[in-house]
Amino acid sequence: MYKTQGVEVDCDGETQTVLGREVILSAGAIMSPPILVRSGIGAAEDVEAVGATLARELPGVGRNLIDHPLCSVVWRSKPGVSVMPDPPVQTMLRYTASGGETNDMQIYMVNHFPGREGNFALLVILQRPKSRGRLHFESADHAAQPRIELNFFSDEDGDDVRRLREGLQLSQRLGEHPSIAQYAEGLRAPSAEVLADDDALDEYVRANGSHNFHPVGTAKMGPASDPGAVVDSQCRVHGVKGLRVVDASVMPEIVRANTNLTCIMIGERVAELIRGERA
Repeated sequence: MYKTQGVEVDCDGETQTVLGREVILSAGAIMSPPILVRSGIGAAEDVEAVGATLARELPGVGRNLIDHPLCSVVWRSKPGVSVMPDPPVQTMLRYTASGGETNDMQIYMVNHFPGREGNFALLVILQRPKSRGRLHFESADHAAQPRIELNFFSDEDGDDVRRLREGLQLSQRLGEHPSIAQYAEGLRAPSAEVLADDDALDEYVRANGSHNFHPVGTAKMGPASDPGAVVDSQCRVHGVKGLRVVDASVMPEIVRANTNLTCIMIGERVAELIRGERA
């Protein structure tokens, strides 16, 4: 079994080596995997692609990328309607899509678009997507960014698009309620015609869907028997002594909520485990 000795860091152009009995990697779901791969930990083809020497083959590094896909219905606000920038989000709706898991959907109103005043929107967010993406590693340069392939809406049954489409149609109905309609001059996007046509709305989702800045899963937690697992239940990298990954990348599945609190609790839990080991 390989043993981690420490890290090499770039300090104003000077490479320094910092040794330690344990290394905790916490660069996030996008940047932790490249550090692993450049250290020789990951899929053999990825390690080879960056010119590193394979130390531990873990094919799951950089795979299983998950984020919350979103799409929105946007209205033009009536002249004279004050659109307050703070707070940008005040109300959130959680619900279950037809055929979905409990609370797999989220809708919230956004009342401020910097540089695009005069609009407000209902954002529909898919909390339990089926599609999975991955990261691609193309350089040994520590400053190089991985290529991100979100691979949204790639699930075979088209369920991700369907649930977002139904969420947009629900948002349109919510927007027709007098409590919202009194502030709207009309739909900006998508049009009423597109919202009424399932096929056209599916295309709108595919063309305009975005992400919620919640990437997770690229160094997922799981037993050593799972070929896609990178860390164990204590966030220790399989087959490498003295190395843990402690960030959103270890989530095997994305949570049905914003990811911030979950990340905090992952850190708190691992800190508790380490304190227990060293007591």
